[in-house]
Amino acid sequence: MRRYSLLALFLLSACTGGNYLDYNPSMQGKSLPEIINDFRAARGLRRIPISRALTQVGQIHVRDMQINATKRAKNCNLHSWSVGGNWTPCCYTDDQKESKCMWNKPRELSTYKGNGYEIAAAAFDSEKKQAMTPWLAVDRWARSSGHRAVMLNEGPWAGIEWHVIGGTLSDNYASAWFGSDPE
Repeated sequence: MRRYSLLALFLLSACTGGNYLDYNPSMQGKSLPEIINDFRAARGLRRIPISRALTQVGQIHVRDMQINATKRAKNCNLHSWSVGGNWTPCCYTDDQKESKCMWNKPRELSTYKGNGYEIAAAAFDSEKKQAMTPWLAVDRWARSSGHRAVMLNEGPWAGIEWHVIGGTLSDNYASAWFGSDPE
């Protein structure tokens, strides 16, 4: 049985070009925040309590991305919010001039009163869409130094303690939110 599991893991890695986060069957059925917490725990970091409010913000955002992604201007990244909902729209660009728009979303859309810091992922690298999974999202973030830094409190996030985490998926997108204030 163990030989079969190792072979399956090897084949999965070979088919996907290798993965930073090793998938294992225990991940099946876990939520996005649970897998992020597993990723942290495997590196000696404490688990972050899961927030219903930040998960709600993630649900709203992945729905917005899923429905309105093609309407987003080319220079607007996944932290952007469309004009298609009951929220303040914004175009978040790589220069992060609209970072306050993202930070304010938990206060705007939920009962969480602190700033929210999002990491987001799409399940595709080109126009070809594929299904998003919690494992795929965390693997993508683990490969990105900026996203990994948020998850593991590294670099500019080293002095910040995450008190809550939330997040979820749509068919093609993932959104995880971190908060430094208790819920």
